[in-house]
Amino acid sequence: MKQPVPREISERIPLMKKEWLPLYNRMGEHSHAPRWNTMCGDRLFKGDLEYVRGFAAGLESERTFTGPEPSESIIEWCESMKNRSHWFESKIAGLDLKREWHLVPLMRRSDMQSSLEYILPYDANLSRLVVNPTSGTTGHPIPAPNHPAAVGCYDPMIQYALRMNGLKSSCVGDKVAAIQVCSQQKTIVYHTVHSYLDGAGFAKINLNENEWRSPESSALYIKDMAPVFLSGDPYSFLDYIRRGIEYRPGAILSTAVTLERALREKISGYFRCPVVDMYSLNETGPVAYSCPDDPSKYHILPHDIYVEAVSETGEPLPEGEVGKIAVSGGRNPYLPLLRYLTGDRGAVSYGKCSCGETSPTLSSFEGRELVLFRSRGGGIVNSIDISGIVRSFPVYSFSFLQRADYSCILKIDAGGEMTASLANRMKDGIEALFGEGVTVEPVREKPAAGGKFRPFICEVE
Repeated sequence: MKQPVPREISERIPLMKKEWLPLYNRMGEHSHAPRWNTMCGDRLFKGDLEYVRGFAAGLESERTFTGPEPSESIIEWCESMKNRSHWFESKIAGLDLKREWHLVPLMRRSDMQSSLEYILPYDANLSRLVVNPTSGTTGHPIPAPNHPAAVGCYDPMIQYALRMNGLKSSCVGDKVAAIQVCSQQKTIVYHTVHSYLDGAGFAKINLNENEWRSPESSALYIKDMAPVFLSGDPYSFLDYIRRGIEYRPGAILSTAVTLERALREKISGYFRCPVVDMYSLNETGPVAYSCPDDPSKYHILPHDIYVEAVSETGEPLPEGEVGKIAVSGGRNPYLPLLRYLTGDRGAVSYGKCSCGETSPTLSSFEGRELVLFRSRGGGIVNSIDISGIVRSFPVYSFSFLQRADYSCILKIDAGGEMTASLANRMKDGIEALFGEGVTVEPVREKPAAGGKFRPFICEVE
């Protein structure tokens, strides 16, 4: 008799099938599995899965990008949102969007932090809402609301980007499609299966020794799971290499911070497989992926967004001119985007690429930097761990500086007077990462306007 699907699994994976259980259990009960600290699932219903499949079909068939102006579909979508969102109603009322798009005010991260209820469509059904706070890698933590169907669309976008970069192996069926590798002091770790991938497995692990049963467990677990690809941030892959983990997947998907050339060469040389850098934010979902012919440029990935480079005042910039990146559109029913400034910079150009992609190209991209800090004992501190501490407090934005003498300054904008209790608790959290003797001075300060905001700066040689 086949094992029934346990309730605690079906609640998180409503479309879970009995035939997917052996892989699910093998991932979770392996003798070298990490100490799982949470359960997770795609929460997709039948209608959601049909939506994701429709999106996947459009991702392949609707890659018609007309030029620098917003497409008819984006204009129509904005007009429809005007009757559903107070934000859209107030920002585009009376405008002819085809002729006056440049007059639409820019949407900023601070707007999401302070006016989310005005952006959220007032007819939205909140029963399916999930919240995944951003890591704050840009210094602006945001509690981004999302919907399982919108999150489910990540799978086809990732598959598209990997395939365009040369991954030939299928991620569908009775196999582990991916393992997300982290290297942090503390994070959630879990295993699951994805309905869109017909039960293929996914796990998020942390290389921190405290998460494993023995020093060799992480390497043995990854080897036995044999994921088709590995995902993670560049720092995690460097730690993977440092630990001498030998498993080489079919592809590497790098996210969170920009994969600089030297890092790409090191990672590519070690894994000897396609290395894909994905530009993605919680607020937008995946935006672009690195070109297989020239990884220094990125191709717009989804077909349902409009990406533009704009000036400080919101004027669209000519093709090839570097400016602030703004995104409109998307599929998140709880967070419609209208000229949303991502906090990154780049130039947008058009025309078919030598790799075969027809979508617009981001070049001269200035994204989130990988900044590593050092404790007095010589240990490396990941900036993501700093973000994780800060985002647990009511903070609008922050910046973190480590001076050459190892002292640290944390500057925050808490939206009001900062209490001594708040300052001391943040100080204690940061000192836990860097050890005793490190001075941390929380100071209420808003980031300077103009230019690119650098949330993390390290002056230690």
